[in-house]
Amino acid sequence: MKRVWVTTLAVGIGIIGLCMYFYGYVNTWILWNIPAKMPPFLDIQLITGTAESLEKGFDPTVSNPYDPGQRIFNYPKIWYIFLNLDLDRHATIPLAIASLALFFITLAIFPKPKDSLSIVLLTLVTFSSALMLAYERANVDLLFFSSVVIALLLLEISAPASFIVMIVSILFKIFPVFAIGIYLDKKKSKVLLYAIGSLICTALYFVLTWQSMKHIFSTTEKGFDLSYGLNVAIDYLEVKLDYAASVFWVLPYVMAFLLLVTAIYAGFKHRGQLADVDLRHLRAFWAGAGVYVGTFLLGNSWDYRFMFTLLTVPALAEWIQQKSGKAVTFARITVVVLLLSCWYLVLQKWFGTTFEAYSVVFAIDEAANWILFFGLAYLSIASLPQWLVDEVSTSRRLLS
Repeated sequence: MKRVWVTTLAVGIGIIGLCMYFYGYVNTWILWNIPAKMPPFLDIQLITGTAESLEKGFDPTVSNPYDPGQRIFNYPKIWYIFLNLDLDRHATIPLAIASLALFFITLAIFPKPKDSLSIVLLTLVTFSSALMLAYERANVDLLFFSSVVIALLLLEISAPASFIVMIVSILFKIFPVFAIGIYLDKKKSKVLLYAIGSLICTALYFVLTWQSMKHIFSTTEKGFDLSYGLNVAIDYLEVKLDYAASVFWVLPYVMAFLLLVTAIYAGFKHRGQLADVDLRHLRAFWAGAGVYVGTFLLGNSWDYRFMFTLLTVPALAEWIQQKSGKAVTFARITVVVLLLSCWYLVLQKWFGTTFEAYSVVFAIDEAANWILFFGLAYLSIASLPQWLVDEVSTSRRLLS
C-alpha cells in the first residue's frame, strides 16, 4: 500500500502538470476555483521581495516596495538571517519549486497506509482546493509541514535531533508549537520531556520578543474568506454585510470555550473506544489536530493551513472503519466535515456566483470548520494514552 500511495501521489502531480501544459497555468487553478495570482507563487515573493527591499535600504516592517503587493513583512526577526543571503525576486521560482518538492517528498514518506480507504482520503485532502491554494501561492507553511514531518520521523531515530528541528520551526513560525503532540507515546516515556521543553522555549521566546510578536499579530492579514477560525464569521458579517458584528466579539470565544469543555468531557468519557493504530500515525494525528485546534483559536487562519490535517488522515481512516462506538461516529463526522472544509472553493463554484449562493456555501463552510474544531479536539482526548490520563488524574488530586 505504501507503493500505491507514492504512485497515486506521483500520478496526481503529473496530472496537474499535464493540465498546466495543455490547458494553461491560470486555467488549471480555475478548475479548483483558486484565485490565481500573477506573477506566480505570491507568498514566496514576500520572502524574495522583502530581501530585495532590505538590500535597497528599506525597512520592510514599515515599507516593502519590492514585494508585488507591497505587504509589510511580519515574520519573526530570525528570518533576517535568510533575508541577508543576497536573495532577489529571481530566486522566487527556484525557492517555490524546492518548497513544493520538499513538501511532496515528506508527504510521500510519512504515512504507512494500510488500505485503499487511507489512500483515497489522503488523495482527496492532498488535491483539495484548500491545499491547491497552498501550492499556487507556494506558501511558506509548506516548509513547516515538512519540518514537523521530519521531526516526527526523526523521533524514531533520535529524539534530540527531532527536538532541534521542532525548536527551529517554532523560532521561524511559532505555530508549530501546536504540533508537540508528536512527543506523546503509548507508554510512559521520557520523550514527553521534549514537549515540555518546546513549551518552555516558546514561552521564553515570546517574553524575549514580545514587542515583535505584538507587531506580527497586529499586521497579519486576517481573512474572512478562504479562512477558518473563531473570528471568521464576525469578520464576514462586518465586511460583506456591513453589519456591526464586533459588538458580539465575545460570542465566538464563549462558543469555542464551551465546545472545548464539551470535547474534553466527552473525550475522557469515550476513551478506549478507538482502535489502536500505529504509533507514527497516532503521533501525527495529535500533531495535526493540535495545529488545527490551536490555529483555529488564534482567530483567523488561511485555508492553506489545512495541509496539517493530512497528518490526521491515516489514524482517522482506521478509526472510521470500526464497527461501533460513539467515538467512531464522531470520527466519521469529522472526516465528512474535513472534506467539506478542504473542498470549500469547489463547492462555491458549483453553487454559483450570486451573493445568496456565496452566503449559503460560506455558512456550510463555517459550520464544517466549527464541527471539525470540536471533532479533532474530542478525538485527541479520546485517543490519549492511559498513562497520561492517570498522570493528569494524580496531579488533579494532589492539587485538590
